Amino acid sequence: MGPWKSSWGRVATYLFQNFEGTSSESILRMQAAMWPIVPDRGNLCRQALKYPTMLKFLQRAFYYTVSCPEHYDGDGHLLLHIFSQIHDCKSFVDTELFTNIPSDNCLFNVLLLILVSPDEPDQPPSRLRDDVNAQCWAQLMEACGTVKSSQFEMLTLVSDLAALVSGTERSILAAEDAELIIACINKAFALPFDHRIIPTLPALTNRLRVLLDGIMDKGLRPSEDNAVAASKVNMSLGKIITYFVTNTVCGSRNVRTLSCARARQEHSPATGWLPLDVE
Repeated sequence: MGPWKSSWGRVATYLFQNFEGTSSESILRMQAAMWPIVPDRGNLCRQALKYPTMLKFLQRAFYYTVSCPEHYDGDGHLLLHIFSQIHDCKSFVDTELFTNIPSDNCLFNVLLLILVSPDEPDQPPSRLRDDVNAQCWAQLMEACGTVKSSQFEMLTLVSDLAALVSGTERSILAAEDAELIIACINKAFALPFDHRIIPTLPALTNRLRVLLDGIMDKGLRPSEDNAVAASKVNMSLGKIITYFVTNTVCGSRNVRTLSCARARQEHSPATGWLPLDVE
């Protein structure tokens, strides 16, 4: 960390350590703005898993804009940070919801398991009770329920989780991880349409391609299982691209250029002319 970041990091640390119980809007806004440069964010998130007052404090700060360059800012943003401090664990939901691969010995991202589950667990699973206070868990499940009711919040959180799961910090990446993410994406698309998802879809497709490449590179599952997961990812990619196109092609600025549409591969003709970064 350079001297500039180090100085601001000390300021950010001071703000979070000395104004934990603040209700001042101006201080909360400043804390939110400085969150990306807090040197030990992980420690604050671990405290939020143990102490309800710390969790409420972070929730108040995250009510305001938190501009992490690698994350979407929404109702799921704080969940992403907090659950990143919980180690992967064996599934506590029915794995048939997302995969037929035998997964008794598999470890999964906890937040993805909660998102794919029809209901939020009332209590922390037994294997997580040493990591999470029961009262904090209840508050987190309430936040998860809010995310799962919104197409935008759900899809952007899953997009960030796809990047996290396929990142270099995670040594294990298998076919069932991809299937879990695809199941969450399908669940998001089943929710009422939210126009805010449209600009986020190109990034989601890129992250899914990275995820797919990672599965093939690591080769932790037999080729047959990888082929099934790859098929699901590719099917989802086609669906997302078509969804993106069909929900932007009707805009008034695009109507006059419809005659220029050209089919490309197996996707909608509009992908031949409509850039993936439009609006």
